[in-house]
Amino acid sequence: MKPLLAKELSALRPFGVLFIVLGSLNVLSAMFSDFLDMKSLAHLVNASVRDSDPDVPGFLAVFALGVGLLVRERDEGTLEFLDALPCGRRDIFLAKLTAGALVAGLLPLTGNIWVLALHAWSRDSLEPTFHWGMAGQTFLIEWFGAVVTLTLGLALGFLRRFAFFVLGLLCVGFFVLEHRQVPWIDLLNIFALTRYDFYGADVVTPWSRLGVLLALGGGCAALAFGLFRLQGDRTTVIATRLARVPFRGVLVTVGTIAMVGLWIGLFAWVMKDQVQEEDPKAVRVEYPTWEVSRAHAGGYTFLYPADSAERALALARRAEGIHGQVRSFFGAEAPGEIVADLASPLRHGLGGTANWKRVNMNLAMGADAEELEAILGHETTHVYIDVLSNSRMAEKFNATRWFHEGLASYVEHRFFRPPEALDKLRRLAAAAHKRKAAEWDDLVDNAGWSLRRDANLAYPLGEVFVAVLVEQHGDTAPAQLLRAAGRKDLPEKLVGATLWRDLFQHCGWDLAKTLDGYYARLRALAEGEHREFVESLPRLSGRVRMERDRISIEPVVRGALPEGCRIVCQLRRQPDDAETDFVQPHREDELFWAERSALPGGTFWYQLGIKSPLTDLPVCEEWQKANLR
Repeated sequence: MKPLLAKELSALRPFGVLFIVLGSLNVLSAMFSDFLDMKSLAHLVNASVRDSDPDVPGFLAVFALGVGLLVRERDEGTLEFLDALPCGRRDIFLAKLTAGALVAGLLPLTGNIWVLALHAWSRDSLEPTFHWGMAGQTFLIEWFGAVVTLTLGLALGFLRRFAFFVLGLLCVGFFVLEHRQVPWIDLLNIFALTRYDFYGADVVTPWSRLGVLLALGGGCAALAFGLFRLQGDRTTVIATRLARVPFRGVLVTVGTIAMVGLWIGLFAWVMKDQVQEEDPKAVRVEYPTWEVSRAHAGGYTFLYPADSAERALALARRAEGIHGQVRSFFGAEAPGEIVADLASPLRHGLGGTANWKRVNMNLAMGADAEELEAILGHETTHVYIDVLSNSRMAEKFNATRWFHEGLASYVEHRFFRPPEALDKLRRLAAAAHKRKAAEWDDLVDNAGWSLRRDANLAYPLGEVFVAVLVEQHGDTAPAQLLRAAGRKDLPEKLVGATLWRDLFQHCGWDLAKTLDGYYARLRALAEGEHREFVESLPRLSGRVRMERDRISIEPVVRGALPEGCRIVCQLRRQPDDAETDFVQPHREDELFWAERSALPGGTFWYQLGIKSPLTDLPVCEEWQKANLR
């Protein structure tokens, strides 16, 4: 047995190299496209095997290994030599299966080693435990999936050149059943094994899926062993007789054409439900073609669609005043030309985004001139924050997001919006304080904050903090803090509250005094000018209902909903999903619902909130976890 195993492992060395390369590519691509030093181990695991990007190359490579593992001996004429050895077909089969499983295990092993290396690099004093258990669970689950794929290749390998064709037919059949929402079909999805759900530091083991795939893999292995036992002189004689059948070539051609036709027919059947007859009364969306025009004004280069020239040029005429106001507040030199893309697709509905010396806005959102002016002022503030801090505020974004957004909101409302707009923002801060959702120590850990709270509270709470800071230390205080963050001798490993204590100490200020003012201002807002609003808001909870093809959430209102208010809801698949990955549910009467396929894991998170005409953003409850088992 050992010589056979050594022989097989030696023969499979090229596949081993291939699996090591493929196992490295997933994590390396995530490493160069994300801030992995700010992520948890759970996020690193999901970054290496994302739901929306199944590891098809790895699957096909393992399947190809299985296809050639048994039939190679027959095709190369070495089967008779193996039969002459003092071992049976069972020993040969077990040796090949064991060698294939060990080599296929290099694919998940390599990926998990990379993930552990990134985890060792990214964790800090706040996460002293090294999560060996989680890494071991994910490796075993991924290895199990690789072995099932291997057995599928073993079973189909005897079809030789038609193995991949039949695999394609099986995939089409799977897609058809999935399209028809057959309840059990998702249990056969090997890729779904890596849609991990986490409970604390442990992976939630998908036992039902593992059981179904174990039966599939066992059946494929048994079929492959039976076919392997049949290989020999008797089957050679049968194959020879079949080769002499008249019209064999015609039959093969007809069979091939029939399979291709079946494949195309299955795809057409899947797609026909998606093609609907055009309703002449329906609203038609047309996408006009347009050219990008440029305008230079006030230190900006505006990029805008030619068909929106009037609105873009109106903003450009105000640009010098907007830029001058922001620059004057910071007492800084102009950072050079700022690119303002006025046709950028935005990732959220908060008006705009900024990245270094580029501002992204969208004229198609329909904002009026005053609104566009305020958005440009807000995003220009972000540019100056990055420039004055030498990008340190961006590098330490987990600890500084609240200040980034708070300072930009402060500048926006102080210089570019009417007083009543500030009231809309501060009502959110007052409500957060009343609900004990305004703790500064939590704000300075944006990743942890976003797991429980509404991430957009960074805007109102940050604005209150900056307002108190300016009252205590003057208009130059924000710029002083930013320059302190950008100094060369700033310790690199400072994070969270420790970073802010260092910045305040460098400026010669007492952080505790500013925090006392921050909490006093929040109390004044919640118990004074905005008390009526805060006390009018009821608390919300939800009842989760599971149906065959959808999940619904029924809001439970503890109190009366104020006039003009409405309840909103948003969902996420993983606790650390970005806002761009949230699932926006449908609304039906008093229920919110989403299709089951939109939440494929065993758990999901939902957040309910109240959208009031007196605020710009909803007043949200904490995120709640729901189990789907």
